[in-house]
Amino acid sequence: MYFPARRIHLPNFRKQSAVGRERPEIPLCKDVRGGEIGEKKLTELEAIFREDKRKAIRDTIRNRVERYETGVKLRADQLEQATIKERKAYELLQNAGQLRKK
Repeated sequence: MYFPARRIHLPNFRKQSAVGRERPEIPLCKDVRGGEIGEKKLTELEAIFREDKRKAIRDTIRNRVERYETGVKLRADQLEQATIKERKAYELLQNAGQLRKK
């Protein structure tokens, strides 16, 4: 059975008038438009954005390292448990062999 594709009509927001809609005013935009922003303010804003970016990168790297360390610890615990179980299985096998001989 064939079902034709239905067209979905999305509103074109660019054609709508901005009258009646309030846009939140960002202080930085007001400063830039009014010509009130100076070199000092711009330098401060660049420093803030640069520091935020560095912080985000540091946090990302820190999270990756923590996940890796957690995975390594988990794997080490699994290997330790496997070794203990293997030793126990070997001892039980030896005991079973001695019981068979009796």
